[in-house]
Amino acid sequence: LGPIMGYPGEWRRFSKANHERLKFLSNLSAIASTVFAGKRKVETVADRVVFSMGCLCWEDFNEKVVLCGNGFGVGATKLLRSLYEHAVTGQYISKRPEEAEAFERYAHVQEHKMLGHARRTLDIKALFTEERRIGIGRAFEEVKEKYRQQPCEKCGKVGQSSWSGRDLLTMARETGEGLEDLYLQCYFDPTVHAHATPLAIMSRIVIESGNTVFVAGPQRERAAAAMSLAHGVMLLALRTQNDYFSLGLDKELLAHAQEFSTALENCGT
Repeated sequence: LGPIMGYPGEWRRFSKANHERLKFLSNLSAIASTVFAGKRKVETVADRVVFSMGCLCWEDFNEKVVLCGNGFGVGATKLLRSLYEHAVTGQYISKRPEEAEAFERYAHVQEHKMLGHARRTLDIKALFTEERRIGIGRAFEEVKEKYRQQPCEKCGKVGQSSWSGRDLLTMARETGEGLEDLYLQCYFDPTVHAHATPLAIMSRIVIESGNTVFVAGPQRERAAAAMSLAHGVMLLALRTQNDYFSLGLDKELLAHAQEFSTALENCGT
């Protein structure tokens, strides 16, 4: 089977420091299995978007557990952005299902952008058949006007960078479910580390005797913080599924939220 991927010593340390939390994670997994296992009957576009966003949240969360357990705190922090975006979007659509179609049809805009990037860097004819290229262009022409905005007074540009005219923070605020308070830690900070930024560099280096030293090794404190944040966001994402699809898991989610609070008081790095 080959070598083990990861660091057993780090995982043992993490397991010991987070014993209470990992014990409760089995309960969270049981709830998630009830929510996401098997097929979900959907009747509307909103049903499909909300359910799919929840599934992505659960994948994000499990990826973060692996990174945190092996000491990759910065990597786990980067994934917080993905988890947070999926959770906010799912929650927003659950409150405003009439906007689900705008979200889904934005795929045609993204495919058009992808085609544009491919033309700049690759042999477009080798990647996409003429029929496919024409289809992407036709679909884009059908929806592009729906995503136009008035020209920006400062730069003069027209159009949206996303499917909604609202930014992510605005969407989090409008849902009124607590995700707004996590914006800085779960979106801005992860973005800093996911991109080539000075802040990302400054957080990883020290200057010793005039020399720049990159601080390598496990980032345990950051891993513990990322784990706590991810756990909280995942609970909100599960609550979105429960409320939207009327799953009847109120007691289970409330009990786990209480367990989560207890686990936070008894975990370490």
